[in-house]
Amino acid sequence: ISGRHITVTDQMKEHLENKLNSVIDSRVHKVISTKVVLSHERNRNKAEIVVNLKSHSFEADAETYEVFEAIDAAIEKIDVQIRRHVEKAHDHRKAPLRDNEPPLPVEESAE
Repeated sequence: ISGRHITVTDQMKEHLENKLNSVIDSRVHKVISTKVVLSHERNRNKAEIVVNLKSHSFEADAETYEVFEAIDAAIEKIDVQIRRHVEKAHDHRKAPLRDNEPPLPVEESAE
């Protein structure tokens, strides 16, 4: 966690770590590194987040007037990217066996 033209306070670090850990821990297990850059430019606060996994990397940035809103927006973007990646990697084609069985023939009674 680093800052450009802004001092990163303990409250910012704690907020960022709690939110980011909850997103990453619930979705993926093989995180290699994360990089967060908070910056302040002309009354705008920007949060840039990069999450590197073993086989993929995710990048997101958000710019708002409030630092915490920028952090939350960037984390939400990372969450969407990771969720899409996990869903894409999951094999949806395997259906339960009972759904693939042909329907049973209907027996007609001979009366």
